[in-house]
Amino acid sequence: MSVSPSLEKFSNVLREHGYKATPARLLLLDILKKADHPLTTQEMLKKLGGKVDQATVYRTLESLLTVAVLRQVDMQHGHAHYELRSETEHHHHLICKSCGLTEDVAECHVALIEQAVLKGSSKFAGTLDHSLEFFGRCKKCARQIKV
Repeated sequence: MSVSPSLEKFSNVLREHGYKATPARLLLLDILKKADHPLTTQEMLKKLGGKVDQATVYRTLESLLTVAVLRQVDMQHGHAHYELRSETEHHHHLICKSCGLTEDVAECHVALIEQAVLKGSSKFAGTLDHSLEFFGRCKKCARQIKV
């Protein structure tokens, strides 16, 4: 299997952390790279079309989370969603509670909250990461509810 230039960086990250850049890992990364929203494990399995079994997908997701290539997103659906972690673009999500429409929120103004949280903590020196999702109704669903 030839590795596309866009997946080469993922191959390098995996190798740097002692993981092999297996075809299954690269297929999963390619699916996540092409996705326009965070995906569930079931959505990934469907897109893989039987090329990778469920146990391998779960193990692969765990290893990709460990090396910080992925981030897990809680969309309050009772199961995890996953997306690629970007080195240049930090974002959050705005999620419609009615239809599930998801929109990326690029602006992250969490620094002040983070400072306040750390100031109030006697046991933590700093944070490494944070996760923030906003829930509401999209304009289409809001119009339907008003009727």
